[in-house]
Amino acid sequence: MLTLTPTASAAVHALLDHPDLPESSGLRLRGQLDPTGRPGIGIEVVNGPQDGDQLVPAGAGHDVFLSSDIAPVLEDQMLDAELDQERVAFSLRPQPLNASTPDPLGGPPPGPTV
Repeated sequence: MLTLTPTASAAVHALLDHPDLPESSGLRLRGQLDPTGRPGIGIEVVNGPQDGDQLVPAGAGHDVFLSSDIAPVLEDQMLDAELDQERVAFSLRPQPLNASTPDPLGGPPPGPTV
């Protein structure tokens, strides 16, 4: 399942903690094509999840909603953010493997490096 870094959680909170937004609001990630027709990921603030969306808790009572077409693609990813005074830039990166995370290829968890 997609995970969020503490910075991404803070960014989601900052975007959604607004008196004009209903409590059910969330940040929704969905598949979309970029202007050149290449597959990409769209992100938007929405009033609530759509049917089939996967909910990812972002902390502070806020959620990230993953559309059914993008959820499997983001299963092993981590959402991060860079905060600049008035802007937020989100990015994705693979989740780190650790002793409690199985290898996505089915192997045993990695051991210590020497």
